[in-house]
Amino acid sequence: MANSGCKDVTGPDEESFLYFAYGSNLLTERIHLRNPSAAFFCVARLQALRRGLSDMLDTLLHL
Repeated sequence: MANSGCKDVTGPDEESFLYFAYGSNLLTERIHLRNPSAAFFCVARLQALRRGLSDMLDTLLHL
C-alpha cells in the first residue's frame, strides 16, 4: 500500500483478517451482509492494480 496513511500491521490476530475492498464492496451495508462484524480500518491504494487489471483484460480478450 502506498501513501495510505495506515498504521503498519504485522498481522491480524487469530479471530480477524484484513480485507481489501473495491467497487460495491466499499459500501458498509454490502460488506455487512456477509460479515456483520466488519469494521473500517483505513483507505489504501494498490500501486500495480491498474496494470494488473489491464493485463487480465488483455488475456481474457485473447482466449
